[in-house]
Amino acid sequence: MESLYHNPEGSLTPADLADEVGLTRSAMTGTLDSLEKLGHVVRRPHPSDRRMVTIHLTPSGRDFIGGHLPERYQRLFRTMNNLTPNERSTLLRSYAKVIEFLTAETAEAGLTRDDRQGRS
Repeated sequence: MESLYHNPEGSLTPADLADEVGLTRSAMTGTLDSLEKLGHVVRRPHPSDRRMVTIHLTPSGRDFIGGHLPERYQRLFRTMNNLTPNERSTLLRSYAKVIEFLTAETAEAGLTRDDRQGRS
């Protein structure tokens, strides 16, 4: 829901959402089914490809996620604020190193994100 909330176009395809949050497409389908039953999202026909759908937050979904994000961001801030500036810098360098390694390894193997998640 956060991805949809911050998306400038206000919608994403289920596949794009799955890729963005690191879920398989089948797991995303189940998640979207649940969110749709709760009234937080709706599926609409894709504007240019009638075989696809786009996912949109409903007003209640926007209110729900908008009400939860400030608390989430405050928890993250409190967590990071427990670290010294040196520790935060070390953490960021470590994350960057892991991302660099994984990106290079993936490129070296010639794998796409779909390949890594068992899709073609």
